[in-house]
Amino acid sequence: MAEPALHYETQPKKQIAIHYTPEASNHCPVSNSITLTYNHRGGSRWRSTTRFLYGTFSSLIQCPKGNTSGLNFNIYLYSPEGDKSQDEIDFEFLGKDKTVVQTNYYTKVEFKFNRMVDRWEGGERRVEEGWWTGSYVGCDAPYVCLYKDICVPAGTAVECSSDS
Repeated sequence: MAEPALHYETQPKKQIAIHYTPEASNHCPVSNSITLTYNHRGGSRWRSTTRFLYGTFSSLIQCPKGNTSGLNFNIYLYSPEGDKSQDEIDFEFLGKDKTVVQTNYYTKVEFKFNRMVDRWEGGERRVEEGWWTGSYVGCDAPYVCLYKDICVPAGTAVECSSDS
């Protein structure tokens, strides 16, 4: 059994900030859910209004239906964006196989990339070294990604400044 001290308490995330295209995001604090719509305008990005020193983060993610080749639906953790010492951990759903998760982590000293993507042979629908090389068609747009039961660490919060 794992060390009990490593199982940190979590709490529902009730407040978020939306970085761009707010009309493409719908946040419902009551149901603890966020829906993002990807269409001809692009998508949106949400973030916590709080920073956390450490802990356990979780969310149920329902990827969009249809052919999502060329799109990236994800959840990631990062230290202050734009800071030279930025650290980041990514969990990304790429393309139409929503059962495959790609993980990356980046620290100020190194970049590690753990690719878990099946490749397609031939044609423009392929992935080369983790980069999409095909064209994006958006044949099933709009795409809706649902984040539910978003939980963040309890007791390790540090408030962000309003411009963070």
